[in-house]
Amino acid sequence: MSEIKVAKVIDDYTFVINKGKEFGLKEGQRIQVYEIGDEIVDPDTNEILTQLEIIKGIGKIQHCQDKISTVKSTMLSDPKKIIIKKQLGNNLGSIASMFATLSVQNPDIVEEIVPADALPFDDVKVGNFVRLL
Repeated sequence: MSEIKVAKVIDDYTFVINKGKEFGLKEGQRIQVYEIGDEIVDPDTNEILTQLEIIKGIGKIQHCQDKISTVKSTMLSDPKKIIIKKQLGNNLGSIASMFATLSVQNPDIVEEIVPADALPFDDVKVGNFVRLL
């Protein structure tokens, strides 16, 4: 069985692999992209253990043709919680807002969750290896 590899990088979030429907791939399949790094040597025996696999990211096959497939990143950042302080309409605004942080039920403070952002692959290059997950 021949290996699946990156054939073309479209952008930081998308690349094309050298296998498609003829290889048995389907849209929606999850993949991991990686490159081969240095050999790892046992410090006691000097035996070569393996080569390091440097993970570049996780994605999903978005479009499958006969001989190629397009992969899109599915990695997401963590959602963020932000706190918004409303401006108070009197001269005690700065003092009141200082104490407002102590009150969980304070209507002058609003917590908002910012959705997760899509993350790019980590420097994917033509020839990097791909495995199905």
